[in-house]
Amino acid sequence: MTRNPADQSSTRRRFWLVILLLAASPGFAQQGTGNRYRVTTKMEMVGMPFAMPARTSEVCGPKNGSGQAMVPHQDNCQVLDYKIIGTRSSFRMVCTGREAMTGTGEFEMLGSDGYRGKITVDVQGQQMLMNFDGKRIGDCNYATESPQAQGQAMVAKSCDQILAQPADVLALSGASFANGALCAAKKPVYCGKILPLSNDLKVIRNLDATDASMRQSGLTTGGPWESYKTCGMGRDAVLAKACPKAQASGDYEFIGALCPSMVASSCAKADPNRNADFLLDHCAVRAQQLAAANCVARSFTSSGVSGFGEFCNKYAAHRLQQRNGNR
Repeated sequence: MTRNPADQSSTRRRFWLVILLLAASPGFAQQGTGNRYRVTTKMEMVGMPFAMPARTSEVCGPKNGSGQAMVPHQDNCQVLDYKIIGTRSSFRMVCTGREAMTGTGEFEMLGSDGYRGKITVDVQGQQMLMNFDGKRIGDCNYATESPQAQGQAMVAKSCDQILAQPADVLALSGASFANGALCAAKKPVYCGKILPLSNDLKVIRNLDATDASMRQSGLTTGGPWESYKTCGMGRDAVLAKACPKAQASGDYEFIGALCPSMVASSCAKADPNRNADFLLDHCAVRAQQLAAANCVARSFTSSGVSGFGEFCNKYAAHRLQQRNGNR
């Protein structure tokens, strides 16, 4: 199955958050003053001939903590086989759901001076390796500067940036707000933004066209209708409300495109001039009847006298197009 780029991006965001929390949290969460570390990380993708440039950051860890707090406490992530031998610790990690990954970690505490270790994470079959080295450079307030607090702030900022996007882009971001995803806590806000769009017939047609285009391109997940499912309202539920609205408002083009069960009853109601395209595309019998009664043996350019000028002109163009297409 081809993965949606939006899903891949979301998985990478979780990977970086896990790396941040793992590499920069040498102790149990606690209130009060902590140790500030300067951490240098080097990451590479296994099998690639090059490594990414080393990155240096400052992080805050608690004083007198154990290495077990290096493991993040995220939804859908489980820590297994945590072991401590002297100053060294190791573990396995399994994250399930849309952003599944597995990983292993090793840490060594270097007294009061710092720590070092490595983490290996498998994301979508690609193995990523990170080595890190943290050196103590001073004090900090762990309660407000911890990697967990910073990680949560980073996620919240990222989610807010997604929520600030235009409606057509927002309708493609449902995976980020699904249960277990990074922005799941803000799912009610997200759904409050996209569900009202289902009352706009023009928006619905655009969403459906986008979804169809993505599937034709091989992107089988991450389309706008999946986003609506995230909010408990799939395509069928949206159209169940939209189609009657389209019929009541005389939007027969919408009916022709998205409401097949209403086409037959709409053919009799459609106005020949205002809805000529709908009649020609979906109501062949009535279109032929109207043409026979009002267009045949008349000049199409002067048939406005009969009140069917717009229809007759489009009928003539439609027939010409059919003839050219059959050659």
